[in-house]
Amino acid sequence: IPLKSKKEGLQQLEVDIIATKTQKQDLDALKRELASAQKELEKIEWDHEVLFQQLEELKKDRDEWKKKYRESIYSRQQK
Repeated sequence: IPLKSKKEGLQQLEVDIIATKTQKQDLDALKRELASAQKELEKIEWDHEVLFQQLEELKKDRDEWKKKYRESIYSRQQK
């Protein structure tokens, strides 16, 4: 009976080893996916910052053109 018990314990350990290897492979795959997602997020954040700065510059340009337009209209009305 002790030998049978030991064999069953060994079989369970072998099953556990296989399960652990599978879990490690899954974890490694998830780590790679996470690293890829983080790189993509960094790129998106950079693109967002660039677009935000372009938007701010365009707003300044728009405001300047509005100001010039109003000044032009006002100047013509004064004549």
